[in-house]
Amino acid sequence: MRQTFSKLIVAFALVSSTVAVSAQTNSITLTLDQETRTFLRSAEEDKWFKKENFASTVLGGVLAIAGGLAATLWADNLQARRKRREDAEFSENVIRAIRREIEAIQEIYNKGIGGRLRECPKGQRFPFWLGMTQNWFTVFDSNAVNLGKIEGELSRQIITVYIRMKQLIEEFRINGEYLKWLKEATAELQRRPMEASIIGQYKDIEGLMLSQVTRMQECDQALKAAADELFNLLNQRGIN
Repeated sequence: MRQTFSKLIVAFALVSSTVAVSAQTNSITLTLDQETRTFLRSAEEDKWFKKENFASTVLGGVLAIAGGLAATLWADNLQARRKRREDAEFSENVIRAIRREIEAIQEIYNKGIGGRLRECPKGQRFPFWLGMTQNWFTVFDSNAVNLGKIEGELSRQIITVYIRMKQLIEEFRINGEYLKWLKEATAELQRRPMEASIIGQYKDIEGLMLSQVTRMQECDQALKAAADELFNLLNQRGIN
């Protein structure tokens, strides 16, 4: 549309200009005056496009894109920092709850069967059962899936402590089986005191129980060492 408009202006200027005709050469020469030439130049210029306007538009677009990108990056960074802070707080709360659970179990154990185990002299059976009618590792079991959020050294030591506790529980369970077998062998021995097979069975069970005391005491010492190391790591991190 702009080109058509320009052509109309040019045609109008040509008709309105001074026309000089040369008869000798049968040619027509159009001579435009200064005012007409100035008008044509101004008409041919594209007034719809200006460099300064284009530069301003491009600069404004670039600034708008840069501003939007910066805002997005800032929001993402803020969200990431918030997520890291929430994860850190959650992990610390979980670790502190685990510490409280271990401390509570340790106190009950030391005042009960653990204290008796440590006092058991070498060469004697351990004539006590460990009675467990419920799950004592509620906090640990509920948060086992979250241990991956805890730093490697700390999570490894937490798992070590719980494995040691479960190992000790298993050793107590085995000792309890031996106590049951010994009770049955004792009853049989009372009924048939002179039967060699019963006497041999009784002695075998008694030997197993003596060895079991050593295993339980070793497991108890390993658990105490693992728990002490865990508490030391927690103290270093201010988780008391």
